[in-house]
Amino acid sequence: MQKMKNIWKQNKGVSLVSLAITIIILIIITNILVYYAKDNVYVKNLTNMYNDIANLRDKISNYYSIYGDIPVKVKYENTQIINNLQKNNIIGVNDYLDEFYVIELSALEGLTLNLGEDYKKIKEQEVVTQEEINNLQDIYIINKNSHNIFYAEGVPGGDGKYYYTDDKNVDTEKIDLRYVEGVKIPEGFYYCGGTKQEGIVISDVQGDDLENSKQGNQFVWIPVENFAEFVRQDFKEEIGKSDFITTQVTNGKYYESTANGRDEGTQVEEMYKSVKINKGFYIARFESGGTASSKKGVMPKTNVKWGATTQNSSQGAVELAEKFSEDKGYTSVKSTLCYGVQWDAIMRIIYNGNETEKTYITNSTEIGNYKSTQEIETGSSDKYQIKNIYDLAGNVKEWTMEQYGETGKVARGRKLFRKWRY
Repeated sequence: MQKMKNIWKQNKGVSLVSLAITIIILIIITNILVYYAKDNVYVKNLTNMYNDIANLRDKISNYYSIYGDIPVKVKYENTQIINNLQKNNIIGVNDYLDEFYVIELSALEGLTLNLGEDYKKIKEQEVVTQEEINNLQDIYIINKNSHNIFYAEGVPGGDGKYYYTDDKNVDTEKIDLRYVEGVKIPEGFYYCGGTKQEGIVISDVQGDDLENSKQGNQFVWIPVENFAEFVRQDFKEEIGKSDFITTQVTNGKYYESTANGRDEGTQVEEMYKSVKINKGFYIARFESGGTASSKKGVMPKTNVKWGATTQNSSQGAVELAEKFSEDKGYTSVKSTLCYGVQWDAIMRIIYNGNETEKTYITNSTEIGNYKSTQEIETGSSDKYQIKNIYDLAGNVKEWTMEQYGETGKVARGRKLFRKWRY
């Protein structure tokens, strides 16, 4: 009996130790379960934000391709939120990051989001002032220029950090914009700067700028908002409207084929159609230099005939212009020699009611860099720049597709109209 009693005492001691170990293990397991439960919440919240941003990006991209703009109306100017984005190194500090807007969710069809409930307060006009809008945080905002999307409130990641966007689409570099103020940037070209008012400039080299530092071929947008105004125009130069005809070639008259902007076929019909659809066209920013180009700092190409003859457009300016886009490998655009109606559209943009600039239209002798003076490199002086176009009618008068009578071709510039026969 005594022996059994001693064994019982020993077992009681072992049981207490086992119990202590069991409790410690249970505490550890409980802590792990609590940790993973919290982690699952973080993962779920981050996943919800990532899914929202992917959904928004897809919808906004589609909207942008149709309307040429992003669906926004209301600015977002919460400096604390924007500073948070900067602190987290997901936006840069360049000129492309100065404006954020609340995404107009009601403009996007078939959209379902997990977050961003504060937009309803704007939609239902519970908040209307800029200060009230800036105080909203459960809301999605977008950078006006880069089109990157952010969740203003941010989502905690469980690692002490807050996440505001998907880390694959940060805002630290200038992106390849497809539209600027509703103006389409063709595939293979990149926005360099400027506005419709100043002249939107594009280049065929990414990273190029208004100084043409990357030496890309640059072009300037000429808006034609009202297609009915895309017509020949008398600017009170040396001829009047009565000298224009558009139906047939006649001696003593200026002539150029016209089109309706709908039909396909000839080059002029395609040009009119493009202008009507896109509400404008691009023109070379600089005079053509050396081998056909539109770059700053090269010597202009001079003494070029319109063509082999007035009836044969090969071996001259017409052929050079048409082959330019082919030689450069452009696939989204076609180049041609400037038509007279396009030149008139440029003149309207330059003039714009300004009597000082009207002098440039009717007689640009003091502004253009002509052959009668020493020739200089293209884009050498801002004196010869208007609307971001340099040397318009600069070292040489500019051939167009216009015709004078049966045998003459027309060069524009200096005093705008010049009849040339050869």
